[in-house]
Amino acid sequence: MNKLIKRAKPTDESFREFHILMEQCSDLLQRQVEEKAELQELEQFMKELVLNQEQDGMWRMIFSEDIPYDARVCYWKYPTILFTSSMINFKLKYPHEANRLKGFKEALFMALDAVEKGRLTGHGFDSFNFRIDALKTLLQAEVMKFIKAYPLMHKEFNEMIHLNLSEIERNLKEGTTRFDFNCEFRLRMEEIVAMAYDSKEVYLFVYGTLMSNYRQGRTYLDGADFKGKATLNGFALYDLGYYPGIVEDLDGRVKGELYSVSKSKLPQIDNYEAEGTLYKRKVVKINAENGEGVEAYVYVYNKSVEGRAKIDFKEQPWFQGIADISRNYVWYACYGSNINKERFMKYINQCTDKTPPKDEKPMIIEHPIYFANRSRRWSDKGVAFLDISRKGMCYGKRYLVTREQFEEIHDQEGNYKLWYNKSFDLGSDAGIPIKTITHAPRDLEENIPSSDYLKVIKTGIQATYPNLAEADIDAYLLERFLKKEEINLLTFLRSQEHGVTVQVIEEGLGMGISKTVESISILKETGIIRQDGRSITAGEPWNSADAVYYTIRDKREAIDKLIYNN
Repeated sequence: MNKLIKRAKPTDESFREFHILMEQCSDLLQRQVEEKAELQELEQFMKELVLNQEQDGMWRMIFSEDIPYDARVCYWKYPTILFTSSMINFKLKYPHEANRLKGFKEALFMALDAVEKGRLTGHGFDSFNFRIDALKTLLQAEVMKFIKAYPLMHKEFNEMIHLNLSEIERNLKEGTTRFDFNCEFRLRMEEIVAMAYDSKEVYLFVYGTLMSNYRQGRTYLDGADFKGKATLNGFALYDLGYYPGIVEDLDGRVKGELYSVSKSKLPQIDNYEAEGTLYKRKVVKINAENGEGVEAYVYVYNKSVEGRAKIDFKEQPWFQGIADISRNYVWYACYGSNINKERFMKYINQCTDKTPPKDEKPMIIEHPIYFANRSRRWSDKGVAFLDISRKGMCYGKRYLVTREQFEEIHDQEGNYKLWYNKSFDLGSDAGIPIKTITHAPRDLEENIPSSDYLKVIKTGIQATYPNLAEADIDAYLLERFLKKEEINLLTFLRSQEHGVTVQVIEEGLGMGISKTVESISILKETGIIRQDGRSITAGEPWNSADAVYYTIRDKREAIDKLIYNN
């Protein structure tokens, strides 16, 4: 460490050695604060700091005359704050040894002076982040106890620390927590205030049996403050059966939850996690759901994961049985007639495995549906397909089925070129992939659905979304296949006081008699308009110019919603 503390010219080797040194010194400070470092090691380190300190109190680890300001922050200011923190804590914990060390008193004063003059300011785009890091390092070294024990050693330094803390408290109170190009700092600011006033709270990241959904009566996190979902980078998650474990992995990511917990709870949690044997408690950098990075404790698995199932990030968070479920099951997302459970079970009953789905849930799918092709089962009318080329929404339902059941259902639906030729991923839920089937690209001839087919879908939507009004369901379905001409015709009919003839409709819309008759045919077949009984009695064919039409009474609310939406 002696060689590394001295000044070095900017080279690839010196940069590498600098980062190694910073890690070593940060680790030493942590052990020093926890009184786990050997006194002899600490005394030797203090001697090296005194020996290599510059006249202005700083330690310039990488030096050149033209070094830019951001590099000065990294290679001059940061090590100065870290080394000053080590000296502060050494003076607190070992005052007699500090007094005996030649030059230590003077070196500590110069270090405090250098930090005070630097005002804990970093480089422009990263200034507040540096300030928070600097304060945390000083607070970790118990700078508040130091100020209380030695109030006269450097008054300006003391005032600078209090001023920074007061400003952070004020910003928190006012809700000003975004700095450095609108980055969120609330959690880290709260941590700084808690450390300053010797709070008994620490952050803990959990990813397994202590998560909110899997605690099963365990009380270790009772009273803990839930800070939200979070992600840990640089670690991979493995399923170990009744519990999970994480190990270091540069490309890995882990989903979990972040809590603020009482320090007094840590021994109990350590005991539960078998800390020291099965797991090791470590401090890591966590990415909170608001985008903020904070340091937190986490339990890292301390055994081999050879032969264990690695859980991909998209399949997380962990739950018991995740490896088996994610390997053998899928969520099948339906949007057409299979949203109707009774209809769906007909497909299940034709599978090799006739076991009903393990679970079912509503699902709003972020793509629109359309109706196309000609189905003999549904009177040569169209059936539903999902347009995965466009964003939108449709009411759906997903069933938890085996992968084999999903493949067999796909075959039953028509897994070939002109039908449902595409299996499509819609994401995952708790580690289980969500899949659907459709046709791609969207090149099928569109065709209106039969009224019977629509009834099956409608019944399924009503059962899946019981709070959805019938008129809303009708309007949703109509909007998926009616064209502009049909909607204009409905708008015209709703503007009339009573039924009107085909000729009046054609003259009012000006779209030609053949197109008018075609649109009337679609609306009539859909069951939302009707030919007047008197014109039928008079012998008027449905498509004659004198046939009278009006909208069906119990469909008018849905028609009005459709017209309003378009």
